[in-house]
Amino acid sequence: MDHPQSQSGQRGTDGPPPPPAHAPQTSSSPRTPPPPAPAPPPPAAGPVDIEQRAKAATTIQKTGYLSQFDVLNAPSIVSIERSWGINGGKAYDLFDAQGNTLGLVQQIVESQAKLGMRRMIGAEEYAAHQIHIIRPDGSVALEVNREKSSLRTSPVLSICVNGVEYGRVNQLASRGAPSFVIDITEMTPLAAVASDKARRHVVVIDGQKRELGVATKAKKSVGKVLFTSNTDDYQVSVAPQLEGPARAVVLGFLLTLDVIREIESRCRLRLR
Repeated sequence: MDHPQSQSGQRGTDGPPPPPAHAPQTSSSPRTPPPPAPAPPPPAAGPVDIEQRAKAATTIQKTGYLSQFDVLNAPSIVSIERSWGINGGKAYDLFDAQGNTLGLVQQIVESQAKLGMRRMIGAEEYAAHQIHIIRPDGSVALEVNREKSSLRTSPVLSICVNGVEYGRVNQLASRGAPSFVIDITEMTPLAAVASDKARRHVVVIDGQKRELGVATKAKKSVGKVLFTSNTDDYQVSVAPQLEGPARAVVLGFLLTLDVIREIESRCRLRLR
């Protein structure tokens, strides 16, 4: 007796029909994900637009991108003045060529009452002043001390690291653009020359007239000076061959140029 057949023509006692030929083949091992795309190369270092960096300064401070360089070893530094300073003293944010944070230049003010009184009577120029160059972690990289002066003596800067004096900067008597002599421990003195009284461009040179450091003030239009914050921004660079105490002294001098200029501009009674 014959058995009945299914509609597909196969015997009823047979197993389920085979899978169709187009069915996908499954694998017991998971599929390997594709390798991630390579990260884009970092932007090449180049000249910094100081005005553009000044606009983005607040954003950079909030994001907190730190430079791979220490402030004492950075090949190029952009110094941007804060409009309101800190505790009554002038302050400048420091960035590297890519806009990453290097630290802060801060004029240390122990008493705002004393500072206000000195400014009122025109004696701020003759008092002692202290300026710190501070790393992002809060440690002090350099201490720049402007010593007391008088009507007949020129101001002297003492530049120290961890309380040890590395060098001194003496301003020479001049009625025009100022010039300076930089004395560094166990080294031939260097010279610094400014382009004008406002110190818009200052160059540090050695005895062979080789350029070892430069500070250049950013140019601003009249409209920006009148209708926006009248701050001073600088680009500072030090020659890579300058190392150790010499580099620290030159850098401390160039980064505090504007603070010292502001102090000295408040009184013009010096006799020279």
